[in-house]
Amino acid sequence: MRISLVCGALIAFLMLGACQQAAKSPSVAAAEAAPVRDGMGTIIGRGILRMPNGTLLTCAGQRVRAYVETTDVALAVGKMSSPYMSAADLWLAILEKAERQEAKCDSSGYFSFANIPAGKWIVVGTVAWKVRDTGHGQFVLISNDVALKSGQKAGLLLSSSYCCSDGYAGPKPVTVDLATGRITPDPY
Repeated sequence: MRISLVCGALIAFLMLGACQQAAKSPSVAAAEAAPVRDGMGTIIGRGILRMPNGTLLTCAGQRVRAYVETTDVALAVGKMSSPYMSAADLWLAILEKAERQEAKCDSSGYFSFANIPAGKWIVVGTVAWKVRDTGHGQFVLISNDVALKSGQKAGLLLSSSYCCSDGYAGPKPVTVDLATGRITPDPY
């Protein structure tokens, strides 16, 4: 028990260190420096995934969406994040109709939502990678929520650790054939 707590603390420390060491894009730096309007807030974050070998992957080049938190959105994100994405088309339809803001992760995995309305938000992104020596890619959904106050600049870490052991109940990667677009396992 004590060893797992120490390991967990070490992983968190390393992940936070990785977030602070990478250079931020000009758009993220501008969001950090810009004043926040009344009734609004700014979310500045980074999306990372820790692989079984310890490698940290980022959401570089991927879209990140901030959804206004509702019961339906929270349920849809929870279902899409589960290892068993049943009825994925239903959850995607809910998210497509939801009020949201969009950003793109820079080359270091940083993103920002400047001057968005204060309130509760669920931020969702993906970390994607190509599987070596195959025609396949994989991705994992990462998410976190934030209660943004008026005038606040909130830091947010979208992170997860990916593992492949039999008893692992965390995010499972979705495999995509890069030539055909076929998804395995089929979430539908």
